[in-house]
Amino acid sequence: MYVALLALSAAITGGLAVYAWRRQDEPGAVPFAGLMAATSVWTVCAAATLLTRDPEVHLLIEQGQWAATVFVPVFWVLFALTYTGHDELVSGRTVLLLSIVPVVSLALGLTNPLHGLVWTDTRVYVASGVAIATRLPGDWYWVFVVYAYALIGTGTLLILRLVFVSDYLFTDQAVLLVVGTIVPLVGNAVSVTEVTPLPGIDVTPFAFTVTGITFGYALFRRRLFELVPATRRLGRDTAIATLDDSILILDSNYHVIYVNPEAADVLDCNPREVLSAPAANLIDTSVIEFDVPDALAELHIDGRFYEARSSTITDRRDREIGHTLVLHDITVRKRREHRLRQQRDELAQLDHLNEAIHDSTQAFVSATSRNAIETVVCDRLTASDLYTEASIVVDPTDEIVASDGGEKIEGADTPIVIPTMGSTEEAVSSVSETLPDVLDTEHGSWAVVPLRYGQSIYGTLVLYTTRSDAFESRELTVLGQFGDTISQAINAVENQRLLLADTVTELTFRCPDAALAEVTRKAGCRLSLKGLVPTSDSEMLLYYHAMDGSAQHAVDTASGIDGIDGTRVVDDADDMVEFTLTDRSALLALSEGGANVRTAEADEGEYRVVAEVAPKKDIRALTEHIREYCPRATLAAKRDLDRPVETDQQDALPDDTLDELTDRQREVLEAAYRAGYFRWPRDRTAEEVAESITVSSPTLHKHLRRAEEQLLDSLFDQNDDTDRPRKRESE
Repeated sequence: MYVALLALSAAITGGLAVYAWRRQDEPGAVPFAGLMAATSVWTVCAAATLLTRDPEVHLLIEQGQWAATVFVPVFWVLFALTYTGHDELVSGRTVLLLSIVPVVSLALGLTNPLHGLVWTDTRVYVASGVAIATRLPGDWYWVFVVYAYALIGTGTLLILRLVFVSDYLFTDQAVLLVVGTIVPLVGNAVSVTEVTPLPGIDVTPFAFTVTGITFGYALFRRRLFELVPATRRLGRDTAIATLDDSILILDSNYHVIYVNPEAADVLDCNPREVLSAPAANLIDTSVIEFDVPDALAELHIDGRFYEARSSTITDRRDREIGHTLVLHDITVRKRREHRLRQQRDELAQLDHLNEAIHDSTQAFVSATSRNAIETVVCDRLTASDLYTEASIVVDPTDEIVASDGGEKIEGADTPIVIPTMGSTEEAVSSVSETLPDVLDTEHGSWAVVPLRYGQSIYGTLVLYTTRSDAFESRELTVLGQFGDTISQAINAVENQRLLLADTVTELTFRCPDAALAEVTRKAGCRLSLKGLVPTSDSEMLLYYHAMDGSAQHAVDTASGIDGIDGTRVVDDADDMVEFTLTDRSALLALSEGGANVRTAEADEGEYRVVAEVAPKKDIRALTEHIREYCPRATLAAKRDLDRPVETDQQDALPDDTLDELTDRQREVLEAAYRAGYFRWPRDRTAEEVAESITVSSPTLHKHLRRAEEQLLDSLFDQNDDTDRPRKRESE
């Protein structure tokens, strides 16, 4: 019966050892297999001693049993450590240290007849057909017993602790393991103290039957190696260790007891050195509400933003024992939110600015003077509350003073003054071609918006504001476009004044360094202007009559002279010469400046131009503009003239006939006329005329036909009572 019971116990524990060894990759499987193998050997040897009556063989088997016995506590504590997730403590050095006492005990047991330290006396006798050995424990035996019980107790406490720290998740497993450990431990204690009802028989191997059953139940029914506490603990530790967030753990007095590596990097501290230090030494704890569950706060550390989430740590009695702080870097989010707010505010300001610009544009559409346009622009911009000051500077000596409602800006000891340096033209040309210039001062910002149309300079629009986010790129782009609109409006008003004015200012310029002056000087001829056609912002076709039959000689002489891009004889009979000028001509500047050229003559190195401008035209700016093309140009004469009143002639075209033509139609019509396109036979073909003004032949024909239709309508239908629809084209 005893042998059968021990055989059953050995079979169960041996089977568990084999099963665990096959799953040795699971946490705790290897020491568990060792534990079951040792108990199985212990049980097999115990059964063998019962069947052996030979004293010497009996003692030999007892030695084998002792070899298994000494390693059972080591395997148990190693299993408990690895299974509960403390495998960082299980190393080769740990195993070596734990095995010192068992190895010494094994060696002393095998050599016991020499010294008697383990057993002082051993006797074997047969009772009821069973061989029984009695041994008297020696000093080292008790040393080993204490050591073994200490290891088994440590492992058992680790398993019991698992019940509580895992929120009772592994209760069933823990209870089965503890029961399977306590039963043989009690049996061993009974045998050691010799209070057993079976003197000389070790009860421990019989108790291993309970161990095998409980451990087997835990293994197969409670998924011992599938729901492994080590996986939970190590997974939690790994998750915390691999978190990108910074973690601090504080005690109930808000002193640091743990700082993860990420928090150490963020706070620039040594985790060991800050232990027990007040958390206030590392972060601003005044903004964190520790008493509020999952409270959120925002911290600013070394130029970065962190969201701090605090949680209260409680024990099983719900007593507060500390706090955890998780710092999440939200710098990217904060910056993105800041950019979105900036964009939102910028769009709102742009919308406000566009409204002010729209109001200004609507207001100066009906303006009849430059002063009216400037007044409307400045009033609308200052009324929008976007700008404290808005002024248009024309005179280079003007100074703009920043003020607020006539008062000096608050905080400024003296008014802020921005003088314009040099000529208006120089001030404008120094500004970026794409965006207005910006100047930041202590109290605000200035923007200088150039006002130019073509090559005509109308000054600068100077804006001042105290807004901190003023004059961003989008706002400057809108202001630059508005500056172009203002310039076009001023140009249109001045041209209209020139056309409708009862008086005009006649200007006479002498340009000895003009390109055509050089032609007449070298050719010894005289040239008189008959017509001009601007073909682009930097090119113009000029038609001159060459006196004394010198047309071909003038053409030959013009070759190679700077500023003349092309020349040819248009009509040999009339000595008409076509010049293509790109530089060194006052006519380029006068055309761009909106002047009406009356005459232009070149005679043996002298070049004289007479032009008409509106009475209030900026003559100095126009003269400076002419000097850009002809540096030696001078204003020879200036006088105000009354325009003669012209009487209507029945056969003449209405005065506004040419006004109804688009600018492009007039250019094409005059270019074709001056080139001899309308003569018979034609001096130049349509393709040649088109090439000279850089348009395609179909485009030339389209403009010519529409211009001819407009002129003929005005000639033949001017007395009709019913208006005939007329086609207009936009350029």
